[in-house]
Amino acid sequence: MFFYSALTFRGLWDADIYSFGANVKGQLTGVEFNKEHSPTWGKTFPDIATAQEFYHWMYGPFAHTAFSQNTFVGDAATGASREPNGLILGYGSTIGGIRVSQLRSSSNVCPSIPAQLVRPNRPYTCYGDSNGDFSTGTELRADFGSFKFDPTKPAAPFKFAGTYVDSWLPLPETVLARRDKPFSTFMNGEAKRYYPDPGFDVVFSPDMNQADAIAAIAQLEKGGYIDLHTRFIMVEFNVYNPMIDHLMWVRLMGEMNPAGGVRPTCDVEVVRMYNRHTPNDDGFLFLEIVVALFYFYYFVDEVREFRRDGWRDYFGDKVRTNY
Repeated sequence: MFFYSALTFRGLWDADIYSFGANVKGQLTGVEFNKEHSPTWGKTFPDIATAQEFYHWMYGPFAHTAFSQNTFVGDAATGASREPNGLILGYGSTIGGIRVSQLRSSSNVCPSIPAQLVRPNRPYTCYGDSNGDFSTGTELRADFGSFKFDPTKPAAPFKFAGTYVDSWLPLPETVLARRDKPFSTFMNGEAKRYYPDPGFDVVFSPDMNQADAIAAIAQLEKGGYIDLHTRFIMVEFNVYNPMIDHLMWVRLMGEMNPAGGVRPTCDVEVVRMYNRHTPNDDGFLFLEIVVALFYFYYFVDEVREFRRDGWRDYFGDKVRTNY
């Protein structure tokens, strides 16, 4: 028990690990929208109820947190005092691209409408499956909308395969290839709905400045990136803090549920991805070996008892099955 406790309690009491995740999440979900988008009420991410408000959040807290050079020292800082692009709260570095993606559903004539509510000249339109939920059977993968970030290039549609904002080149891995990987399906924690990996990725460079990021978001809005076919939109990126050697995964989601409007949710997780590169890791490797040997010993002991007693007596032992 001593070895197991010493191994599993590593980092459990380190408040910096919690603060790293809580502080970045707070900047994304707790900071108020820009004044032009919410002049009389301090609206934040949990208050999002429409697609327009999701854009407002992207213009404000998202663009400021992910792309600005003043998340730590403030707007007044100049020169060397300003943070380089790609830093969050001073010490967190954005790793990889910042991904905006979505899931889309095809439209259909709504079934089972009561005769008293039928509109012959304006039929109702529904999206998704028979329950109004997203399903891969009704997924829409066709190109749509338009995007033009580089003024020297013509506008291009949003593609299921996804593209980079600055080059508009396709991503190296297809959506279907990502979906074939284990654990690619994820659950929206609040709604308890499962979704496959989204498509129509628009990937921002972590080195992009705030002005360019806002311009790209404006092109997303102008090009109709979110429309009635959109059932789920996601913003996702990773932040690494070398001071505490932990990586934070961030996923901010907007679910267009059948009831109408947008349900915002935010999931974060702080982990230590690699644990074999510091002197302390060697000591914990010893503990891992000791714990593994304990598990192996008791496993072999149980196998011996199973072979000795037979499966009927083995599983019929109430003391064993209860504990």
